[in-house]
Amino acid sequence: MAIAVHIPGPLLPFSGGRRRVLVEGGGGTVGGVLAALGRDCPGVVARVLQEDGAIRQHVNIFVGAESVRWTGGLATPVADGGEVSILPAVSGGAVGGVPTVIFACIHNAGRSQMAAAWFQRLADPAKARAISAGTRPAERVHPEVQAAMLEAGIDLSGARPRKLTAELAAGAARLFTLGCGEECPAIPGVPVEDWPLPDPKGQGIDAVRGIRDEVRRRVEALLRREGWAARS
Repeated sequence: MAIAVHIPGPLLPFSGGRRRVLVEGGGGTVGGVLAALGRDCPGVVARVLQEDGAIRQHVNIFVGAESVRWTGGLATPVADGGEVSILPAVSGGAVGGVPTVIFACIHNAGRSQMAAAWFQRLADPAKARAISAGTRPAERVHPEVQAAMLEAGIDLSGARPRKLTAELAAGAARLFTLGCGEECPAIPGVPVEDWPLPDPKGQGIDAVRGIRDEVRRRVEALLRREGWAARS
């Protein structure tokens, strides 16, 4: 079982300068991955976890595009081949000087989940991060969206739609709305860009693949434009 752990710039001196560390084992949870990481990069883990094993307040950990603070903490599952990102926690919307981008739609079960997942996969975590949310979150990510993203190597089975709240949006650098029309949320003082994409809910797999690929193209263009793309 191999998990990729992404290390932010401030912790590079404690990871031997590596931005991405492959961890073998880990037992399928974030806690297990960190324990395995600690054998290779103990200095990183010491700055992520307190002595009692709790996640430090100034740190956030993501599995794919989802913060473990929302999905079960150290018990959050991580699939084989998954990705874990360690980032400074949001404080007044700033992430250690790293811009936070919000992808939003109505149900946070399709397009916005795709966009945030692609962003987290393709962006340099030391330069920007993304979260997703909705105005009326669904109970789960659409199964057809999970299937299409899994084909691309991104597991959204553990992702949970969540509500776009003032606290979540505080200090966001950018808001991208995805085809939700007049129901799209607005955050005062935050620049908004709309991506008018069709809703994948209930569509056949070929149509969902097309939406998935268009979302990726738009995310890649955004990252190039802003200089946020990870080094290949």
